[in-house]
Amino acid sequence: MSFMASFLLIEEANAATDVWVFYGAGPHFLSSGMNQIARRARTLSGVGAVHGPYDYRETQRAYNEIMAAPHEHSIVISGYSCGGNAALSVAQGLARNSRMVNLALIQPSMWCGWYLPTTANVGLAQNSYAGCIETFGLGCLRLYGAAQENVNIYRPSRHLRGDNDPASQRDVLSAIYRVANPRGCDPRRHQCHGHTLIVQRAPGGGLTHTLIHQ
Repeated sequence: MSFMASFLLIEEANAATDVWVFYGAGPHFLSSGMNQIARRARTLSGVGAVHGPYDYRETQRAYNEIMAAPHEHSIVISGYSCGGNAALSVAQGLARNSRMVNLALIQPSMWCGWYLPTTANVGLAQNSYAGCIETFGLGCLRLYGAAQENVNIYRPSRHLRGDNDPASQRDVLSAIYRVANPRGCDPRRHQCHGHTLIVQRAPGGGLTHTLIHQ
C-alpha cells in the first residue's frame, strides 16, 4: 500500500463521527423509532461507531464511553423524550472536561430533568420539538444557551409517535450527516436543512435558530 493511500486511510479513521442514542422513558418498544435511527446512522458516510440505543438512565455509561473515545472523533448524542434530557445531561457533564459534542434530539421533555442552558462544549444542538399542549409538556422543551448553534425545529407530532415521525428522524440523521461531513451536504438527499430563520443570540453565547416546518 502506498504512503498516500495509508495517509488517506488514517485521515478517514481520524475523522470518524461516533454516535450515542438514548431511548425515551418507559418500555423500549415505545421508542422503537430510535432503533431505526441507530440502524440508519450506521449507513451514513463518515460515521464510525453507533452505540445503543441505551436506556435513558444509562447516562454514566455513555459518559464513560465518550470520554474513552478517540479525542479526534466527533461525537453526536441523540435521544427521544427523556432520552433527549439524558443527552443534555451527558453533554453538561462532559463540559467539565471540555469534551466537544453535538446533540440531535427529538421531543425532550419538560418533566425529565432540567439541563439547560446548553453548554459551550456543544457545537450543534438540534432539537425537533412539538407543542406543549399537544404533548402535555412531554415533548416541548426548546434549546437555548452557549452551544455554538441552537436549532429548534417545530414538528407537530403527538409525543408517543414523535420518534417514529419520518420528518423528525430525518432531522436527526441530517444532523449526524452534517457533523460527519462538515465540508458539504447534499440537499437532494435530504441531508441539509433549508429555510433557516435566525431568531436571537442566546444570552450565554451561541445562536438560536428556528426552522420553519416543511
